[in-house]
Amino acid sequence: NDNPPNFTLARLNVTRLQNLVDGRLLLYAALRSQVAADNLDNVAQFQLGGAEGAYRWPGQRTAYSAHGAGTPLVLVHDVREAASSFEWRRVVDPLAAHFQVHAIVLLGFGRSARPAARYRPRLYTSLLADFVADVVAQPVALVAAGRSASYAIELAARDPARFPPLALVPPIRSSTDPPALAGG
Repeated sequence: NDNPPNFTLARLNVTRLQNLVDGRLLLYAALRSQVAADNLDNVAQFQLGGAEGAYRWPGQRTAYSAHGAGTPLVLVHDVREAASSFEWRRVVDPLAAHFQVHAIVLLGFGRSARPAARYRPRLYTSLLADFVADVVAQPVALVAAGRSASYAIELAARDPARFPPLALVPPIRSSTDPPALAGG
């Protein structure tokens, strides 16, 4: 079987994650199976708990929730149909036991505004950079799922002092995705 193993939360070594968050780039796929979204009819109605917040950027409501205390972590959900921070529901509480966790809901998703805009990478990298500067207000570890990983990589390359560590979670293959082509 060429597929990577499916990790469970029990195998997530929070101490190792804590050690890696102290300044090094990390590619940590142990969260992979924990961020898979269920087939939910209306993800926007689901919340993670914690302190619910709204960040105005620029004048648009961007929802987020804050959990725990400690070294700051920002969870960034994938960008795909029906995505939201609810994807992190299985890991937010265990992470909040060790970190200050902010789970942002990107514009155009979940409980955030859906302005008439071009949803391009530049929009999301600008949103994330401003969110970290204005809300978190200190260097932060970005934990990004799927396509959002590219935004995290760009931010870390542009400003490594503000975004020293990264955790990049590979995209989750949906049961409705077509099978991969053999040989490539």
